[in-house]
Amino acid sequence: MADGLAVGELGHDTKRDSVGEIMAFQGGRYLLRPIGGGREWEVDPDNLAEPDASARLRARVAERNRSAL
Repeated sequence: MADGLAVGELGHDTKRDSVGEIMAFQGGRYLLRPIGGGREWEVDPDNLAEPDASARLRARVAERNRSAL
């Protein structure tokens, strides 16, 4: 599912239903980080997809809400 996604782009972890910035690909897995920073997590390539407009919007709103606190 992760074909065409590269470091620096947003990826949708379909297992966690979370969107994050792709930080690296190593050991056969992607490392994603929440938009705006935070703890990275590993994602299997089978569980990574390009986020649709709704998922991108949810992730950006969540990041703005965190930064407003």
